Amino acid sequence: RSQAPLYLSTMKWGFVPFILFSMFVHGQNQRFSKVSGYPGSGPWEPFVKLSSAHMGPNALPIPPLRWGAFRMRNEVDLTLNSFFASSDFTLNPEFRIQYTPLGGRMAFEIQWIPVEWFHYSESIRDDRNTWENRTTGVVMGDLNLHTMIQVLTESSTRPGILMTAGVKIPTGQGLEFSRNTQALGYHLDLSVGKDLIVGSGTLRPFAMAGWNSYQTYSLPAVDQGPLYGLGMRYGWKKHQFNLGFRGYHGNIGNGDSPMILETGYRWTHDNLTLLVELGYGIQDFPFTYLKLGWRYGFL
Repeated sequence: RSQAPLYLSTMKWGFVPFILFSMFVHGQNQRFSKVSGYPGSGPWEPFVKLSSAHMGPNALPIPPLRWGAFRMRNEVDLTLNSFFASSDFTLNPEFRIQYTPLGGRMAFEIQWIPVEWFHYSESIRDDRNTWENRTTGVVMGDLNLHTMIQVLTESSTRPGILMTAGVKIPTGQGLEFSRNTQALGYHLDLSVGKDLIVGSGTLRPFAMAGWNSYQTYSLPAVDQGPLYGLGMRYGWKKHQFNLGFRGYHGNIGNGDSPMILETGYRWTHDNLTLLVELGYGIQDFPFTYLKLGWRYGFL
């Protein structure tokens, strides 16, 4: 019996992985089309729910609540962050570096999430219009750059005023898992605060107001709105206790107006600070989180 040429046999078996891959993509597209209304062809990104209520906890973060000043030194932070929600868990390290030139009038800050581990249920996957069928994975996070300018230096008769401009660089991966937006974000804010002597310690009330925006994959092309925050901290010897509330309000209304209540404790010895922070999502942020870490300051 004559045999088929070798190249024909190779082509026949070469079609097998192609067919299996096509069946997988078709099944994935069927599920995604059912939950999102995706027509089955063309860009799928506009059908993902791009908002803080329907993505991972690091995708569209609320900018940090500033306190009208910054520590006039260079700093390095490392924290381990864990986020808990119903049928949703995220774990990631976070690096922060602050560089303070120009005699303390300006500071530059880098925040980076090098990697994020996550797991969520199939119901969470479908509620978020997640493109990817898998519910567990590891992705790289975004890079956030901040420039802080001391507009008004605090004195005995006036508060300090700080201006902060920030940009979210889309180094993160995992839009198909609804973990990062893979798009730019921006914010600009002013914060004001003043130290008050209370007992044997120092109480500092502070407030923040500004504007937050980030790019989307559909119209409107930018989701934007006011940014706000209110808080206080009390320092006594080596101890510091913090309480704050922050959020922003989006203009699309698809779960894009997150609010967070957070509290924290810091213990400082010389240049080393140990950090504990606990946060709770009040609106459009379905996570409770715990952050543990350290900070080292140097001139």
